[in-house]
Amino acid sequence: MGNYTSVPVSSYNDSPPTDDGATTEANRGKWATVLGKLTNPLKTAVEGINTSLLTLLNNNTMGYADDTGAADAYVISVAADVIAYADGQTFKVVISATNTGASTLNVNSLGAKAIQTISSGALAALAGGELPVGHIALVVYDSSLGLFVLTNPIPLPAAATGLLQRVASTTVSMTTHTTVLPVDDTIPQQSTDGSSVLTASITPSSATNRLLITFSCPIYGSSAANAIGFALYQDSTEAALAATASSESQVNEQRRTTFVHEMAAGTTIATTFKVFVGPGTAATVTINGVNAGRLFGGVATTTLTILEMTA
Repeated sequence: MGNYTSVPVSSYNDSPPTDDGATTEANRGKWATVLGKLTNPLKTAVEGINTSLLTLLNNNTMGYADDTGAADAYVISVAADVIAYADGQTFKVVISATNTGASTLNVNSLGAKAIQTISSGALAALAGGELPVGHIALVVYDSSLGLFVLTNPIPLPAAATGLLQRVASTTVSMTTHTTVLPVDDTIPQQSTDGSSVLTASITPSSATNRLLITFSCPIYGSSAANAIGFALYQDSTEAALAATASSESQVNEQRRTTFVHEMAAGTTIATTFKVFVGPGTAATVTINGVNAGRLFGGVATTTLTILEMTA
Protein backbone atom coordinates (compact mmCIF):
# COMPACT_ATOMS: atom_id res chain seq x y z
CA MET A 1 0.00 0.00 0.00
CA GLY A 2 1.39 3.44 -0.90
CA ASN A 3 1.84 6.30 1.47
CA TYR A 4 -1.16 8.38 2.60
CA THR A 5 -1.46 11.65 0.62
CA SER A 6 -2.30 14.73 2.64
CA VAL A 7 -5.34 16.81 1.65
CA PRO A 8 -5.12 20.15 3.48
CA VAL A 9 -8.37 20.99 5.24
CA SER A 10 -8.39 23.77 7.80
CA SER A 11 -8.11 22.30 11.31
CA TYR A 12 -8.05 18.72 9.99
CA ASN A 13 -5.05 16.59 8.85
CA ASP A 14 -2.69 19.51 8.26
CA SER A 15 0.11 17.03 9.04
CA PRO A 16 -1.38 13.57 8.68
CA PRO A 17 0.71 10.60 9.82
CA THR A 18 2.34 8.38 7.24
CA ASP A 19 -0.04 5.62 6.26
CA ASP A 20 2.19 2.69 7.14
CA GLY A 21 -0.71 0.44 8.05
CA ALA A 22 -0.50 1.05 11.73
CA THR A 23 -2.30 4.40 11.57
CA THR A 24 -4.91 3.57 8.90
CA GLU A 25 -7.77 3.40 11.37
CA ALA A 26 -6.74 6.66 12.98
CA ASN A 27 -6.77 8.43 9.62
CA ARG A 28 -10.12 6.88 8.74
CA GLY A 29 -11.56 8.30 11.93
CA LYS A 30 -10.18 11.75 11.26
CA TRP A 31 -11.61 11.81 7.72
CA ALA A 32 -14.97 10.64 8.98
CA THR A 33 -14.97 13.70 11.20
CA VAL A 34 -13.98 15.94 8.29
CA LEU A 35 -16.73 14.55 6.04
CA GLY A 36 -19.27 14.90 8.81
CA LYS A 37 -18.34 18.52 9.29
CA LEU A 38 -18.71 19.14 5.56
CA THR A 39 -21.90 17.18 4.84
CA ASN A 40 -24.00 17.96 7.89
CA PRO A 41 -24.29 21.71 7.08
CA LEU A 42 -25.09 20.85 3.44
CA LYS A 43 -27.78 18.41 4.51
CA THR A 44 -29.20 20.98 6.90
CA ALA A 45 -29.23 23.62 4.17
CA VAL A 46 -31.04 21.33 1.72
CA GLU A 47 -33.59 20.36 4.33
CA GLY A 48 -34.12 24.04 5.14
CA ILE A 49 -34.70 24.89 1.48
CA ASN A 50 -37.13 22.00 1.16
CA THR A 51 -39.06 23.14 4.22
CA SER A 52 -39.19 26.71 2.94
CA LEU A 53 -40.46 25.59 -0.47
CA LEU A 54 -43.10 23.39 1.13
CA THR A 55 -44.26 26.28 3.31
CA LEU A 56 -44.35 28.59 0.30
CA LEU A 57 -46.33 26.02 -1.67
CA ASN A 58 -48.83 25.50 1.13
CA ASN A 59 -49.29 29.22 1.74
CA ASN A 60 -49.56 30.35 -1.87
CA THR A 61 -51.13 27.44 -3.70
CA MET A 62 -52.78 28.14 -7.06
CA GLY A 63 -54.62 24.82 -7.12
CA TYR A 64 -56.92 24.29 -10.13
CA ALA A 65 -59.55 21.58 -9.74
CA ASP A 66 -63.05 20.55 -10.74
CA ASP A 67 -65.62 20.64 -7.98
CA THR A 68 -66.82 17.17 -6.97
CA GLY A 69 -69.29 18.30 -4.33
CA ALA A 70 -72.77 19.73 -4.69
CA ALA A 71 -74.48 23.10 -4.86
CA ASP A 72 -73.56 25.14 -1.75
CA ALA A 73 -71.10 22.45 -0.55
CA TYR A 74 -68.12 22.45 -2.89
CA VAL A 75 -65.25 19.94 -2.70
CA ILE A 76 -61.90 19.82 -4.50
CA SER A 77 -58.70 17.78 -4.39
CA VAL A 78 -55.55 19.53 -5.56
CA ALA A 79 -52.29 18.01 -6.72
CA ALA A 80 -50.26 20.36 -4.53
CA ASP A 81 -49.21 18.99 -1.17
CA VAL A 82 -51.70 21.05 0.83
CA ILE A 83 -51.81 19.46 4.26
CA ALA A 84 -53.36 22.36 6.20
CA TYR A 85 -55.17 25.61 5.55
CA ALA A 86 -52.89 28.65 5.64
CA ASP A 87 -53.31 32.37 5.10
CA GLY A 88 -53.16 33.40 1.46
CA GLN A 89 -53.79 29.99 -0.08
CA THR A 90 -55.46 30.51 -3.47
CA PHE A 91 -57.55 28.01 -5.40
CA LYS A 92 -59.36 27.99 -8.73
CA VAL A 93 -62.54 25.93 -8.54
CA VAL A 94 -64.55 24.88 -11.60
CA ILE A 95 -68.12 25.03 -10.29
CA SER A 96 -70.35 22.00 -11.04
CA ALA A 97 -73.65 23.28 -9.60
CA THR A 98 -74.96 26.83 -9.13
CA ASN A 99 -75.13 27.92 -5.51
CA THR A 100 -78.52 28.79 -4.06
CA GLY A 101 -77.27 30.55 -0.94
CA ALA A 102 -74.51 30.39 1.69
CA SER A 103 -71.76 28.01 0.54
CA THR A 104 -68.64 26.18 1.73
CA LEU A 105 -65.44 24.75 0.20
CA ASN A 106 -63.55 21.66 1.40
CA VAL A 107 -59.99 21.28 0.05
CA ASN A 108 -58.21 17.93 0.30
CA SER A 109 -60.64 16.81 3.03
CA LEU A 110 -59.25 19.45 5.42
CA GLY A 111 -62.74 20.51 6.42
CA ALA A 112 -65.49 22.67 4.95
CA LYS A 113 -64.90 26.42 5.24
CA ALA A 114 -67.41 29.15 4.49
CA ILE A 115 -67.12 31.09 1.24
CA GLN A 116 -67.88 34.79 1.52
CA THR A 117 -67.54 37.77 -0.79
CA ILE A 118 -67.48 41.55 -0.56
CA SER A 119 -70.96 43.07 -0.59
CA SER A 120 -71.63 46.74 0.11
CA GLY A 121 -68.08 47.13 1.36
CA ALA A 122 -68.09 44.22 3.81
CA LEU A 123 -67.70 40.45 3.75
CA ALA A 124 -71.01 38.60 3.61
CA ALA A 125 -72.27 35.07 3.03
CA LEU A 126 -73.23 34.23 -0.53
CA ALA A 127 -76.87 34.92 -1.37
CA GLY A 128 -77.23 32.63 -4.38
CA GLY A 129 -76.16 32.73 -8.02
CA GLU A 130 -72.63 34.01 -7.42
CA LEU A 131 -71.23 30.59 -8.44
CA PRO A 132 -72.96 29.52 -11.68
CA VAL A 133 -72.22 26.20 -13.38
CA GLY A 134 -68.91 26.30 -15.25
CA HIS A 135 -67.67 29.42 -13.47
CA ILE A 136 -64.00 29.26 -12.43
CA ALA A 137 -64.21 30.66 -8.92
CA LEU A 138 -61.06 32.25 -7.47
CA VAL A 139 -60.97 31.91 -3.68
CA VAL A 140 -58.34 33.03 -1.16
CA TYR A 141 -58.11 31.64 2.37
CA ASP A 142 -58.16 34.13 5.26
CA SER A 143 -56.73 32.42 8.35
CA SER A 144 -57.82 35.20 10.71
CA LEU A 145 -61.47 34.63 9.75
CA GLY A 146 -61.20 30.93 9.01
CA LEU A 147 -62.95 31.21 5.64
CA PHE A 148 -62.47 31.59 1.90
CA VAL A 149 -62.98 34.96 0.20
CA LEU A 150 -64.51 34.73 -3.28
CA THR A 151 -62.83 37.38 -5.42
CA ASN A 152 -64.82 36.99 -8.65
CA PRO A 153 -68.52 36.41 -7.89
CA ILE A 154 -71.05 36.37 -10.73
CA PRO A 155 -72.68 38.78 -11.08
CA LEU A 156 -70.12 41.22 -9.77
CA PRO A 157 -71.68 43.35 -7.01
CA ALA A 158 -73.47 46.37 -8.45
CA ALA A 159 -73.09 49.81 -6.93
CA ALA A 160 -76.77 50.48 -7.50
CA THR A 161 -79.85 48.85 -8.92
CA GLY A 162 -79.26 48.07 -12.58
CA LEU A 163 -80.01 45.80 -15.48
CA LEU A 164 -78.26 42.43 -15.38
CA GLN A 165 -79.77 40.65 -18.36
CA ARG A 166 -82.56 40.82 -20.92
CA VAL A 167 -84.38 38.05 -22.77
CA ALA A 168 -87.16 38.54 -25.30
CA SER A 169 -89.48 36.54 -27.50
CA THR A 170 -91.26 38.00 -30.52
CA THR A 171 -93.63 36.90 -33.25
CA VAL A 172 -94.95 38.57 -36.39
CA SER A 173 -97.22 35.66 -37.24
CA MET A 174 -100.97 36.15 -37.32
CA THR A 175 -102.65 33.73 -34.89
CA THR A 176 -106.26 33.22 -33.82
CA HIS A 177 -107.51 32.16 -30.40
CA THR A 178 -110.95 30.88 -29.45
CA THR A 179 -110.43 29.21 -26.03
CA VAL A 180 -112.34 31.35 -23.54
CA LEU A 181 -110.38 33.14 -20.81
CA PRO A 182 -113.11 34.27 -18.40
CA VAL A 183 -112.99 37.95 -17.50
CA ASP A 184 -114.48 37.62 -14.01
CA ASP A 185 -113.42 37.39 -10.37
CA THR A 186 -111.53 34.10 -10.69
CA ILE A 187 -107.81 33.43 -11.17
CA PRO A 188 -107.12 32.11 -14.68
CA GLN A 189 -105.91 28.50 -14.83
CA GLN A 190 -103.27 27.36 -17.31
CA SER A 191 -104.94 24.09 -18.24
CA THR A 192 -108.34 25.58 -19.11
CA ASP A 193 -108.24 29.34 -19.67
CA GLY A 194 -106.98 30.87 -22.92
CA SER A 195 -104.26 29.63 -25.29
CA SER A 196 -100.56 30.43 -25.62
CA VAL A 197 -99.33 33.46 -27.55
CA LEU A 198 -95.64 33.69 -26.52
CA THR A 199 -93.16 32.10 -24.10
CA ALA A 200 -89.74 33.23 -22.87
CA SER A 201 -87.21 31.58 -20.55
CA ILE A 202 -84.62 33.14 -18.26
CA THR A 203 -82.02 31.85 -15.79
CA PRO A 204 -81.79 34.43 -12.99
CA SER A 205 -78.35 35.06 -11.52
CA SER A 206 -79.77 35.53 -8.01
CA ALA A 207 -83.01 34.46 -6.39
CA THR A 208 -83.31 37.86 -4.73
CA ASN A 209 -83.10 39.86 -7.94
CA ARG A 210 -86.18 41.39 -9.54
CA LEU A 211 -87.80 40.37 -12.83
CA LEU A 212 -89.70 42.90 -14.91
CA ILE A 213 -91.97 41.15 -17.44
CA THR A 214 -93.59 43.15 -20.23
CA PHE A 215 -96.03 41.93 -22.88
CA SER A 216 -97.33 43.94 -25.84
CA CYS A 217 -99.41 42.95 -28.86
CA PRO A 218 -101.78 44.31 -31.53
CA ILE A 219 -105.10 42.51 -31.02
CA TYR A 220 -108.48 42.26 -32.71
CA GLY A 221 -111.78 40.89 -31.39
CA SER A 222 -114.53 39.59 -33.63
CA SER A 223 -117.36 40.54 -31.31
CA ALA A 224 -118.41 44.01 -30.15
CA ALA A 225 -118.51 44.70 -26.42
CA ASN A 226 -116.55 41.51 -25.75
CA ALA A 227 -113.66 41.59 -23.29
CA ILE A 228 -110.39 39.89 -24.18
CA GLY A 229 -108.45 38.30 -21.33
CA PHE A 230 -104.67 37.98 -20.90
CA ALA A 231 -102.91 35.78 -18.33
CA LEU A 232 -99.25 35.31 -17.35
CA TYR A 233 -98.20 31.80 -16.26
CA GLN A 234 -94.90 30.41 -15.01
CA ASP A 235 -93.61 26.90 -15.81
CA SER A 236 -96.27 24.31 -14.92
CA THR A 237 -97.90 26.34 -12.14
CA GLU A 238 -101.62 26.18 -12.75
CA ALA A 239 -102.70 29.55 -11.37
CA ALA A 240 -101.81 32.72 -13.27
CA LEU A 241 -99.23 35.11 -11.81
CA ALA A 242 -101.04 38.10 -13.27
CA ALA A 243 -103.96 38.88 -15.58
CA THR A 244 -105.60 41.79 -17.35
CA ALA A 245 -108.31 42.47 -19.93
CA SER A 246 -109.02 44.64 -22.95
CA SER A 247 -112.49 45.61 -24.14
CA GLU A 248 -113.76 45.85 -27.72
CA SER A 249 -116.33 48.59 -28.25
CA GLN A 250 -117.14 47.62 -31.82
CA VAL A 251 -116.69 44.78 -34.30
CA ASN A 252 -113.35 44.73 -36.15
CA GLU A 253 -111.78 47.14 -33.69
CA GLN A 254 -108.03 46.67 -33.30
CA ARG A 255 -105.89 48.03 -30.51
CA ARG A 256 -102.51 47.40 -28.89
CA THR A 257 -102.60 45.90 -25.43
CA THR A 258 -99.65 46.10 -23.02
CA PHE A 259 -99.24 44.84 -19.47
CA VAL A 260 -96.30 44.77 -17.02
CA HIS A 261 -95.61 42.45 -14.09
CA GLU A 262 -92.74 42.70 -11.57
CA MET A 263 -91.69 39.96 -9.15
CA ALA A 264 -88.76 38.46 -7.22
CA ALA A 265 -86.80 35.96 -9.30
CA GLY A 266 -87.17 33.32 -6.59
CA THR A 267 -84.79 30.89 -8.32
CA THR A 268 -81.43 30.55 -10.06
CA ILE A 269 -82.50 27.80 -12.45
CA ALA A 270 -84.12 28.27 -15.86
CA THR A 271 -87.77 29.30 -15.62
CA THR A 272 -90.31 29.87 -18.40
CA PHE A 273 -93.01 32.53 -18.56
CA LYS A 274 -96.03 32.22 -20.87
CA VAL A 275 -98.71 34.65 -21.98
CA PHE A 276 -102.14 33.23 -22.82
CA VAL A 277 -104.98 35.11 -24.47
CA GLY A 278 -108.63 34.35 -25.04
CA PRO A 279 -112.06 35.92 -25.52
CA GLY A 280 -114.09 36.56 -22.39
CA THR A 281 -117.00 34.74 -24.03
CA ALA A 282 -117.33 32.77 -27.24
CA ALA A 283 -115.60 34.71 -30.03
CA THR A 284 -112.35 34.83 -32.01
CA VAL A 285 -109.31 36.84 -30.98
CA THR A 286 -106.66 37.61 -33.60
CA ILE A 287 -103.05 38.58 -32.88
CA ASN A 288 -101.04 40.63 -35.42
CA GLY A 289 -104.01 40.95 -37.78
CA VAL A 290 -107.78 41.01 -38.23
CA ASN A 291 -110.31 38.42 -39.27
CA ALA A 292 -109.54 39.17 -42.89
CA GLY A 293 -105.86 38.30 -42.44
CA ARG A 294 -102.46 39.65 -41.50
CA LEU A 295 -101.86 43.37 -41.25
CA PHE A 296 -98.85 45.51 -42.22
CA GLY A 297 -97.03 42.89 -44.25
CA GLY A 298 -95.53 41.07 -41.29
CA VAL A 299 -94.09 43.98 -39.34
CA ALA A 300 -96.87 44.08 -36.74
CA THR A 301 -95.09 42.50 -33.76
CA THR A 302 -96.06 40.85 -30.50
CA THR A 303 -93.31 40.84 -27.82
CA LEU A 304 -92.64 39.28 -24.44
CA THR A 305 -89.63 40.78 -22.65
CA ILE A 306 -88.04 39.82 -19.31
CA LEU A 307 -85.50 42.04 -17.56
CA GLU A 308 -83.46 40.90 -14.56
CA MET A 309 -82.40 43.70 -12.25
CA THR A 310 -80.52 43.85 -8.98
CA ALA A 311 -82.77 43.95 -5.97
